[in-house]
Amino acid sequence: MAIAWGIKAIIMFHCKFFIKVNDLKFNTWVWTATLNREAICMQV
Repeated sequence: MAIAWGIKAIIMFHCKFFIKVNDLKFNTWVWTATLNREAICMQV
């Protein structure tokens, strides 16, 4: 039972960690796209 709980805790930690990493990548992508759009608008 303790082993199963430990495995569950590890899976939960990994899920939260990977979700945070994906959010960071997504936010970076959105931020970059926004900067690029502003740069393009300034050139036009």
